[in-house]
Amino acid sequence: MKLIINGQSRESQARTLADLLKAEGRAQALQDCVPPITPPRGPSHDDPAARPARPRIALARNGALVRRADWLSVRLAEGDVIEIVKAVGGG
Repeated sequence: MKLIINGQSRESQARTLADLLKAEGRAQALQDCVPPITPPRGPSHDDPAARPARPRIALARNGALVRRADWLSVRLAEGDVIEIVKAVGGG
């Protein structure tokens, strides 16, 4: 299907936003979308600084921000306009 991704018209076989992230080489951004099979234990779970960093990105579909919790279920349609934005910290 034809999508507009970050301003560029592209063909994609992705069916969901999660599929699109995988196709774009950004699968690591999905790590918080899937609950762990077993709960994490030990100091790395208790200490946020010890957790692996995940890419800080945001997704918008047709101008509306999509919650990370919905990335697995939001279905794409022909002509959707998708913005993949990297969050940048600073002051």
